[in-house]
Amino acid sequence: MLFCEEKYKCFQQKLLNFYAWSADTVSSSCGNCSNCQCRAVDNPGLINVTTDAIRVINIIRRTIEELEEDNIIVRDDVIGIFLQLKNKKIIDKKLNSLSIYEENFDRTIRNSKQAFHLLDDLINKKIVVEAVTLKKTGAGFWISDSKITGVAEDAEEMVYSYSWDYYL
Repeated sequence: MLFCEEKYKCFQQKLLNFYAWSADTVSSSCGNCSNCQCRAVDNPGLINVTTDAIRVINIIRRTIEELEEDNIIVRDDVIGIFLQLKNKKIIDKKLNSLSIYEENFDRTIRNSKQAFHLLDDLINKKIVVEAVTLKKTGAGFWISDSKITGVAEDAEEMVYSYSWDYYL
């Protein structure tokens, strides 16, 4: 899914890097694909979001610590706390009463699309743990349910071992 969401990263570069061996050299952008052309038109900045990634990890840890055991944390909850949203879902679950919700911090990521992209990236890198269950309905359809269950024990070290440069 991240492959489709990254609208400024070169398709060719992503494919070559995905299939490359660790000793292979990193390919450069092709300049011809739709993502390269979009980047040339929009001229976004390449911004490091490492502090935002660390913040998301801290939000998950502290939310799990502060909430009662029967409360389930979902992706929307994490993003709502991160962006300090004041919507009905945040208020109904009393997430706005958590100590981490009230803390002020400088964040680079400013909207939910970018924040969900960061959370997906953390999940794909196995830094954030997400449990997904599939259920079959009476009508024979399959539905999925997911919840955030925690973070890796060495989450901070894992974050610092990756590049968190995003086009914003």
